[in-house]
Amino acid sequence: MSDITLTKREIELIRILSGKKGYMETDVLCDMMDIKPRTLRECIRQFRENHGDRTGVRITAGIGTGYKLEIIDQEKYHTLLKSMLETETASQFLMPVDQEDRVSYIIRLLLTADDWRKSEDIAEQMYISRSTFAEDLRQVRNRLAKMNLSLASAPRRGIRIEGDEISIRNAIAEYCFQLSDYEEGQVKMLSGYFDEETMEMVRKTLYDLLREYDFTMSDASFRNLVIHLLIAMNRIHSGTYISSLEVNQLNLRDTKEWKIACELYRRLSETTGLSIPSAEIGYVTIHLRGKRIISDEAEMIMYPETLNLLTTVMKAVEERYGIDFTGDIELYSALAMHLQPLIERASYGLHIENPLLEKISSENPAAFDMAALAAEQICRIKGMRIDENEIGYLALHFALAMERLKTKEKKNILVICASGAGTSRMLAYRIRKYFRDGVDRVDTMSYYALRENPSQGYDLIVSTVPITFSVDAPVVRISEMPDGGDMQKVECALTRSNTEDNELAGCFDEDLFFAGMTMKNPAEAIRFLSEQLRKKVSLPDDFEEMVLARETLSSTAIGFRCAFPHPNRLCSDCTKTAVLCLKEPMDWFGKEVQLIFLSTLQKEEDNVFRRHSRFMADLMGDRKKIIRIMSAQTFESLRECIAEDENTGLEEDIFQ
Repeated sequence: MSDITLTKREIELIRILSGKKGYMETDVLCDMMDIKPRTLRECIRQFRENHGDRTGVRITAGIGTGYKLEIIDQEKYHTLLKSMLETETASQFLMPVDQEDRVSYIIRLLLTADDWRKSEDIAEQMYISRSTFAEDLRQVRNRLAKMNLSLASAPRRGIRIEGDEISIRNAIAEYCFQLSDYEEGQVKMLSGYFDEETMEMVRKTLYDLLREYDFTMSDASFRNLVIHLLIAMNRIHSGTYISSLEVNQLNLRDTKEWKIACELYRRLSETTGLSIPSAEIGYVTIHLRGKRIISDEAEMIMYPETLNLLTTVMKAVEERYGIDFTGDIELYSALAMHLQPLIERASYGLHIENPLLEKISSENPAAFDMAALAAEQICRIKGMRIDENEIGYLALHFALAMERLKTKEKKNILVICASGAGTSRMLAYRIRKYFRDGVDRVDTMSYYALRENPSQGYDLIVSTVPITFSVDAPVVRISEMPDGGDMQKVECALTRSNTEDNELAGCFDEDLFFAGMTMKNPAEAIRFLSEQLRKKVSLPDDFEEMVLARETLSSTAIGFRCAFPHPNRLCSDCTKTAVLCLKEPMDWFGKEVQLIFLSTLQKEEDNVFRRHSRFMADLMGDRKKIIRIMSAQTFESLRECIAEDENTGLEEDIFQ
């Protein structure tokens, strides 16, 4: 198996087909791989010719049914999967196929280049045309601009990335260390930067030193710092240093972090022989200050400007969203401990990755927008830019605070049991004990009394017998001696009412579904969908501006060719979504998008609001459903996805 080398496209083909039982339709497979049927046929032909049955699998075609993967040798198949994983892990320079991968490839290539690179050489190396390469470079420039870098070009010399040293190192960390397991994959990815022995030496030196100084940081921050140390050592070795102008050392020399950085570089210098300038010590110091976890409130020195900033943030949130968080001591303390390292990072332009960014912004847009508002206040007062990764982490605090608000809403439950008063009281007692502070009243009533008495004022009816007539609250049937499964049914029903499914479907109207259209840019698409929404719901005059303002904070292009634009504050009396399925993908702030969901978000968050957010997050994360909607271009295909979601159990999101 060691002599078998698969192309990136072949790896993608095997991965997709291995996750499908039976045949996969050709058009669906082509959509998932973003290629034409002719290209797919050629890929399969080459796979058969080059590898035959040596991989343990065979790709077979069915007349009118597409393709499927047959496993003919289980042992070879498992070896193939392991080889595919090693290939993807070991080489960041697999030849890219789609534009997003090509753009990342070009940036990595230029970041690791020692000198200018000629455009025609790169295009030839990537097997793409000059026109395609020119379009890719446009996206490269856009991405670099977000990192305070630029793409310089010179006649007869080529192109290269330019910018301050801190920004270049941040870019290397973001684009050249993309695997989660740095102890294996990332060493192989950048073997030109360091070897495994060096990496282990840096990791152990840093770990021992942090323990000696009782300095706490998260695992992700520790790994990130190891990466930056390795990058710094490589850059120093090649004669590229941090400028003293980039790091103001005057405010750092008396800090605990400065002492740790000095001792760290002293030990590294003894081991490697590198001579470390003081500006590099300052660079590590600001990394330490930006990564430290302050777990004890007594340990934290709260600066007056931070307190004033928090007050301003809380006031802005209350004015825009009508939610007063000033009494939430837990939120106040969490934000206070989070803001000071955040401000340290922002003041020095340090970049952190947030792997939960898309999940946070899609599952709880209200919390994300509150965090974006907080970032606006920080930017206005402190004059520093807060990027979307930082906003995502701030959003977690607001999301948890909103969860705490929900837990204060106690429920009223009515118990119906036909076995007698004793059994009814026992059942009511068990429910009250199980939910404790989550319920206000648990009353009992006989089945026949329920016919005569209205059930208004109850959030849920729990019954041991079928209720065959209309009542005013959702009904859950359980056994007279309920087990854990029964209690979970009750808990799920308290969170999600029986009417909620119909209300979720009501968020989408057939006359707000538009297909087969072409748009020039996101602004045109947002304008069109806003005009359509205005015909159905009342929107503020500046609705479009609010949606575009939200996009400037962080693109809502999430998942496979999807965008979920929405205003930067809650501004409607209901949650309603207009859908646009484009004829061809368009550029949405650097990402390809074909399916657009423009939503109004109601001012008061309720179960339907949260259910809509969860549904949108799940839908945009389900590539097969998205392809189904884009292929069908019909409202019915969306309605089917809603129906499928209604038939699944309620899953906890990251905020719960």
